[in-house]
Amino acid sequence: RATKGNPRVMEAIFTGLQDDYHLVKDVAVRALARVAEPGEQRAIRELLTLLGPDEDAFVRRVVMDAMASVAEMGDQQVILALLGLVEGAEEWYTKTDAIEKLPQVTLPGDLRVVRALTACATNADEDEVVRRAAMEALLSVAEQSDAEVVWKSLVSDHVPEVREMATHLLEEVQSGVEAFSAFKKREARPKEYVDIVVRNFEGSHVVDFDRPRQVKVGMLKQDLADQCGAPPMLQKLIFNNTILEDSACISTLCPR
Repeated sequence: RATKGNPRVMEAIFTGLQDDYHLVKDVAVRALARVAEPGEQRAIRELLTLLGPDEDAFVRRVVMDAMASVAEMGDQQVILALLGLVEGAEEWYTKTDAIEKLPQVTLPGDLRVVRALTACATNADEDEVVRRAAMEALLSVAEQSDAEVVWKSLVSDHVPEVREMATHLLEEVQSGVEAFSAFKKREARPKEYVDIVVRNFEGSHVVDFDRPRQVKVGMLKQDLADQCGAPPMLQKLIFNNTILEDSACISTLCPR
């Protein structure tokens, strides 16, 4: 089984991406999504070449899946490529695929993405499936003011399902825009972070931390002092029945 980023395997896959037979390209794209390191720029560039209008529609679909898997949140070249399909693709299913991938690579509040999705959702001449997909995507990237614009544009739409989706969008964003933003920021954080839950001796929850794997226990004690007022020198942090030294590193306690 190939390891992530193996140079020989990557070169073989890149060769497969250039094959004239679409089934070979399909296999190569799927393999690249499994082997490429997150954010691998050459992998993303190679995938972008397979999104042209002359490419097989099925290949473009698996390419979008692979890009969403490899790209990091906020990758502008991937976002622009997906927006190009949303705004320029002729097939409704290609537009829908691109729309569904946008929330996987877009940080909340990205104005360019919000505008494109809003234009798509409010375009009465657009396919109903595409419009509904755009509204669902807006749930992940829109701010409250954006949802209000969409709702006002669609409250009298001739398609009942579209009116219903617009109302749902507004209600969801109004009640949970902060939660959506927090979730997406958490998804976008560096992969070297870990979740830390602190409990007292009775087992009651005290506080949660979201910290880099390389943080020292002494720094955690300082954070805990800031949160709860207990001076670091009076704290004892215990993990697996062992009192932790201030010099201990979280990465040694929580191996991958």
